[in-house]
Amino acid sequence: MPTSPSKAGTKGVPRADREQQILAAATEEFGRHGYEATTVATIAVRVGVTKPLLHQYFGSKQGLYLACLDPIGDQLLDAIRTAMAGQDTDAPPTPLRVLNALFTALDGQREAWFVLYDPTLPPGSDAARRAAHYRDAIDDLAATGTAELLRTAGTTDPL
Repeated sequence: MPTSPSKAGTKGVPRADREQQILAAATEEFGRHGYEATTVATIAVRVGVTKPLLHQYFGSKQGLYLACLDPIGDQLLDAIRTAMAGQDTDAPPTPLRVLNALFTALDGQREAWFVLYDPTLPPGSDAARRAAHYRDAIDDLAATGTAELLRTAGTTDPL
């Protein structure tokens, strides 16, 4: 009996579910081994699909990397911005809220941080530019938070 085209290569797993499996495995591989040492073939074997299926879903290794990176970058930026916006007077100080937000956002996905801060990305590539965009945005938020902390510390009387 022929396999339906919508399930070819997926062993009956819905595409959205299979994509999430692929992204989870790819994030771990990129995070553990870096972009340069990670192969699409390795990720395909981990997930139990073919290399052509990965290319069909994500276009290329770089496309797969970007599909992993964007949710990580967006999640971290959202977590930091939310923590910095907290105005509750009973809440911990902003630096502690930000650290808590970072650790909470990355809970169970330690490799995600290394995807964002991967030194093996090809210089000048879309992947390197996108990762730099997220790192720069995080750095800008850190600078804003540090300036706020210093401003607050300079106006409080330690006695």
